[in-house]
Amino acid sequence: MIFITKRQNMDFNTLKYYVDVAELLNFTQAAKKNFISQPAMSANIKALEKEVGHALIVRDHHHVALTNSGETFLGYAKQLLETYNKALAALWQDSDYAETTLNVSMFLGPVFQPFVEQLTAFKKTYRNHFTVRINKRSSNDAIADVLGGTAQLGLAIVDHSIKPLAWRSVNTDEFVIVADTSILKQLRPLKISQLTNLKFLQPDEWPGQFFSNQINKLLAEGQFNGERESFTSLDLMMTELLMEPSFTILPKTQIPENMPGLESVPIKSNLSTHMTTGWCYLKSPMDSAVAAFLSYLPTL
Repeated sequence: MIFITKRQNMDFNTLKYYVDVAELLNFTQAAKKNFISQPAMSANIKALEKEVGHALIVRDHHHVALTNSGETFLGYAKQLLETYNKALAALWQDSDYAETTLNVSMFLGPVFQPFVEQLTAFKKTYRNHFTVRINKRSSNDAIADVLGGTAQLGLAIVDHSIKPLAWRSVNTDEFVIVADTSILKQLRPLKISQLTNLKFLQPDEWPGQFFSNQINKLLAEGQFNGERESFTSLDLMMTELLMEPSFTILPKTQIPENMPGLESVPIKSNLSTHMTTGWCYLKSPMDSAVAAFLSYLPTL
């Protein structure tokens, strides 16, 4: 009698999960990056190890490390993913599709310039196939545009409660306090209640409702009721931080690199200080222009 067992073959998603875990050495962070649960991430890695017949990762309650086999497999896994993404990009470049417009809704403040650069690079690569049109919108409006069909792609603060949408993670940010270095000589992380005698500086236009709500909650928790001032330019706001006793709260990755005299510190709070930003699009049907953009992202 011959027994036939069903074999679970790895896919490119599983390979990406493995690469993320191997590089981050953290299952929880890798799961958040891919918008799946930590148990699901762990199950995928275990299935991959069973498939290849080798232990790839050593894990316990305190740390994650790669085995020798895991180190070897990581290099090949990254090569496979790179080849796959380049193949998808080549297919789109060589295709005979008529020129298509990719309508994108996103916030156009200075802090989101890297995402504009992604779209610019995509447009340049596929200039014979796609025209990119950017609509300046808040995070909430960008989501509404995608749901309503006004835009095929939106850049927004991730919200998994919106079932029709799929998300491609861009980054997970942490809100931090930014102020003159001389002000931040206190213990860290810093409580906002320690800054109640300072002026709070804020952008004239918030990227989205979550952004403004989260900062207002942090200020309320710290019982801040001092003076506020708004700025249309991030550079002007940073200059003002040097000119008078004041502070601001911004996502860590969006702070300008060159800030002589200024410093950023974590916030000590009972509230969440994290925010994830990602590209959102309709799960079904997959728009051809969105598919081309998503396949291009990993090659940047």
